[in-house]
Amino acid sequence: MLNNCSLSNYKINQVIYSSKNSLVYRGIRIKDNLRVIIKTLNDDAPLIDKIMSFEREYTIGKKLNGIEGVVKIIELVNYGANLAIIMEDVNGISLKDFFKEKNINDNCRELFIDIAIQLSKFLSEIHLQDIIHKAINPSNILISKKNDSSELSVKFIDFSYASELSREHPSITTANYSENLLPYISPEQTGRMNRDIDYRSDYYSLGVTFYELLSGILPFNAKDRIGLIHSHLAETAQIPELQQDSQIPLMIWQIIFKLMAKNAEDRYQSMYGLQRDLLKVLENKELENVGQNKYFVLGSDDRSQRFYIPQKLYGREKELDKLMNSYNKMLEGENRLFLVGGYSGIGKTSLIKELQREVAKKNGYIIEGKFDQFKKNIPYSALIQAIKSFVSQLMVESEEMLALAKDKIKNTLESNCAVITEIIPEFEKIVGKYPPLETLTPVERNNRFFNTFTNLIKIIANKDHPLIIFIDDLHWSDIPSFNLLERLVVSTEIKYCMFVGAYRDNEVNLGHPLS
Repeated sequence: MLNNCSLSNYKINQVIYSSKNSLVYRGIRIKDNLRVIIKTLNDDAPLIDKIMSFEREYTIGKKLNGIEGVVKIIELVNYGANLAIIMEDVNGISLKDFFKEKNINDNCRELFIDIAIQLSKFLSEIHLQDIIHKAINPSNILISKKNDSSELSVKFIDFSYASELSREHPSITTANYSENLLPYISPEQTGRMNRDIDYRSDYYSLGVTFYELLSGILPFNAKDRIGLIHSHLAETAQIPELQQDSQIPLMIWQIIFKLMAKNAEDRYQSMYGLQRDLLKVLENKELENVGQNKYFVLGSDDRSQRFYIPQKLYGREKELDKLMNSYNKMLEGENRLFLVGGYSGIGKTSLIKELQREVAKKNGYIIEGKFDQFKKNIPYSALIQAIKSFVSQLMVESEEMLALAKDKIKNTLESNCAVITEIIPEFEKIVGKYPPLETLTPVERNNRFFNTFTNLIKIIANKDHPLIIFIDDLHWSDIPSFNLLERLVVSTEIKYCMFVGAYRDNEVNLGHPLS
């Protein structure tokens, strides 16, 4: 807990926000009584990665100091083993709290459009600095009166998830957003869409934010993390029933749904296009009545900020159909094997990762590993990577789902859990520590490992959670891994599992084990 002695130049008045990661205080700078906000890590001895992340947040925030719609950063202060970011206090409240106090009716429509246009203008300026916010939601936007007048001003805060890249490639295991942010993230941010994150990801989050401000509810509700991810990937947002007879023009909802398109190519391509459409609603009185069937073409004034080639597969329809057919048969309870061969760089991995969205729709898992040319002496290396990726995915699930998986694995494998933890220490995060196993002959030990690994896959893969195991660079596999893969593929006990492998066919001759 920060106190006045920790930061000698500042006086702490009150705590205004607390989470497991950070603490936020309101205070003043002693030398000139300047009102400030102080953000610190909620850890007396933070790890180096948290320190580096906090410093990066400060650097990004400082870079945006020239933008009116971003809270200004004053300085970064060291105290003990911790850090504090000092920023201006705009005496604002979150947009979420602001709209809780208001009913969105005829008088508030203009207010909403004014706020939406301000946000689009400032977000465009942020993106021009090659920064993606990645955590836009009503709690990360402050609203206050401008210069003691009745005019309202909005500002973005919290760049702790922000990226200084114009494009970023997420993975399932790195897309670890807090439960508070998960309802707002774009489909590509889930890491399950085989699409990069760019500035248009923020447009989706802005659309969810607008939806909540107008309706007071979120577009998607689910009981767990997997359910929310499924909604972002597969479900289409609808106008809430309570708003269907309101005075909010239908075109405003259509604008929001365009922001929330599943594919970035179908969203607005610039904030200018959004602003133009909002102004058309504001200026066209015929659009005020939600019951009138009067529309205009959305995005007719839209212009892309950057040239981006659509992230779609071209010329692979035949191969993709074969992949999807095999996947659909797996969903019927079969155990499937699907191999993709070709030269390096031809797009084998991109083809296979098109499965990610379909797997997420079925609440499934896709786990992956990759063999290394220089690690053939390490048996099972790719399969070990695959199980590690499963552990990473499971650890960000709800506590209820984690507890169910833990009980199922421990009750099935019993003391043989140690077979897995012995080679994959990360597995202890799920099952805990186990005593060393009894010493067996090499043949017996090998059989025990094969049986345990087969049982583990049988547990993970089931009707409610189908499993894809993707192994890349199979041409560099070691012999023990080939033997285990063969055992898994031909097993009649494993259901709802699909093994997908990629290999360079020019590296595989008739004498190669893969043949």
